[in-house]
Amino acid sequence: MRNKEPHVQTIYNRLLEHIDTFGPFTLNPVKTAVQVKNGATFLSIKLRRVSVQLEFQMKDSVAHPRIDKSFQISRNRVLHFLEIHHPDEVDELLISWIRQAYILTAHDRNY
Repeated sequence: MRNKEPHVQTIYNRLLEHIDTFGPFTLNPVKTAVQVKNGATFLSIKLRRVSVQLEFQMKDSVAHPRIDKSFQISRNRVLHFLEIHHPDEVDELLISWIRQAYILTAHDRNY
């Protein structure tokens, strides 16, 4: 991770450690992000110089100060965006949102 502050690597590692407890997934690096997939992409991780930006889908909108923005992308999907600046922000609340996104896309895969 060239040109990134050391805590960006720590944030990324913590995210993957938690996601590993959900079940099978794959990482798909693309030009501007790392897509985390369980068949479908349930999380996009964008590594910035001093922060990590996350994008994830949920069935409903989440109104919380940590969510930077969200918008409806289909009848049953809302895309959420947030930015992490410190490893301590990878907490149970954030992991619960990512877990919900994982479950949602896993459910889609089974139909």
